[in-house]
Amino acid sequence: MDVRIPEQYAEGTAKNAINIPLSELQNNTEQLKGKKVVVFCNKGIQADQAVEILKKNGVEVYDGTSWKNVKAIQDEQSSN
Repeated sequence: MDVRIPEQYAEGTAKNAINIPLSELQNNTEQLKGKKVVVFCNKGIQADQAVEILKKNGVEVYDGTSWKNVKAIQDEQSSN
């Protein structure tokens, strides 16, 4: 899940990523319960904040740090 603003998301993101900006995350936690969520942004600062919000709301969450990091992991897995 990309927690950046829609304009940044549109410029590039990881494969199959959904965009829920950090400012809207608190209102969307219910739909994420029961799912494993990887959050990321540009450098990891917003992702860290998103992890805290989601954990407090009972969502299983992992910090992917940056979208480029997550994309690199996806690319590596698809080439194996």
